[in-house]
Amino acid sequence: MRKRAGDYFRFPTDNGGFVLMQYLGEHPLMGDCVICCKSRNGTDFSIESSRIFFYPVDLNVRQKNIECYQHGSPCRPVPSAIRRPFVFDKKVEYWFIDDNNGTRKVDRLSEDELGLPIGTGVSHIVLREIYEGVPWFLFEDVDVSGEEKRGQGQFGSIRG
Repeated sequence: MRKRAGDYFRFPTDNGGFVLMQYLGEHPLMGDCVICCKSRNGTDFSIESSRIFFYPVDLNVRQKNIECYQHGSPCRPVPSAIRRPFVFDKKVEYWFIDDNNGTRKVDRLSEDELGLPIGTGVSHIVLREIYEGVPWFLFEDVDVSGEEKRGQGQFGSIRG
């Protein structure tokens, strides 16, 4: 199967629902870009509760971890700018911003930079754990000072 921007994929979760994803395209640095959400019935995609991830689609199709259930729907573009955390001892020490101007390191994110999607690749196991409610330290929203930022989920933004 050849994936195309706009294709929808899914896999069942152990808690009775599904994780749905729409393939957005390939990011030049991070590879396959998908936008994901939970679904009870396996077909209703909710953009409001979705998150952007970098996830190896072809590999997971070949391994039968995900299945394509709809082809070629219109979709948003792959984000042109992303933020990548440098994590040490479960704490974000600083960020890299990758955009059309290259890569730069920042200690504190501006309000605009907080809205950028996180450029972190996830495996199928990690994606399953995220949507099945398993704690995962990368999802604790911590700024570079170590303070929790309530209501500002790192993977919650879909702006790109």
